[in-house]
Amino acid sequence: MVHEWYADLKNVFELAEFMVESDQTITAKELLEYFRHPEKYTEVWNLYQAEIHGRTSGSHRPNSERVLPVMLALTK
Repeated sequence: MVHEWYADLKNVFELAEFMVESDQTITAKELLEYFRHPEKYTEVWNLYQAEIHGRTSGSHRPNSERVLPVMLALTK
């Protein structure tokens, strides 16, 4: 059986904290939606974890403005 990241409440709170601190979740309604359906944020969690561990995407051009992939995923 695969362990889903959102089965651990520590992970759910960690991502919520990141989203709030980075102003990606602004309203209480958005935050409640996240807590009700954290499984919808699996792509965001995976990108967040990759960035936390220093594995950034190589798809950015050197001269382009840097936008973190996790921030892009949050806008979907």
